[in-house]
Amino acid sequence: SVDAVLAAMRTHAADARVQEQGCCALRGLAEDDALKTQIVEKGGVEVVVRAMGAFDSKLGLQLLGSGVLLSLAASTAELRRRIAADGGVEAITTAVAGHLYHEGLVLLCVGVLMALATEVEVKQRVGSD
Repeated sequence: SVDAVLAAMRTHAADARVQEQGCCALRGLAEDDALKTQIVEKGGVEVVVRAMGAFDSKLGLQLLGSGVLLSLAASTAELRRRIAADGGVEAITTAVAGHLYHEGLVLLCVGVLMALATEVEVKQRVGSD
């Protein structure tokens, strides 16, 4: 469940493996539109952003975290605004800066930014970073 994954990620915030597995689980859960809203409302974006920031050198975690954010961003305008407000833009730009030569991650991150930039207030943030 969303609650179980987020609880594990919060409890084991210093464990890169738990964070990576948590992002993988959230990515799968985010395939369900109803669960996307739950993930965001229960603080999932903040948890993913925190994991990406804590382990910015871990490519696998950056790929999975970006995948979660992309899946969530492909939903409603409200979820896109929440992702931006909860640090999603900064997490994505940091991921790209740290792994500039990994084409797959860069393309994934560009996809997230494009999805987020469909909202005017988010577009202004994306353009300013």
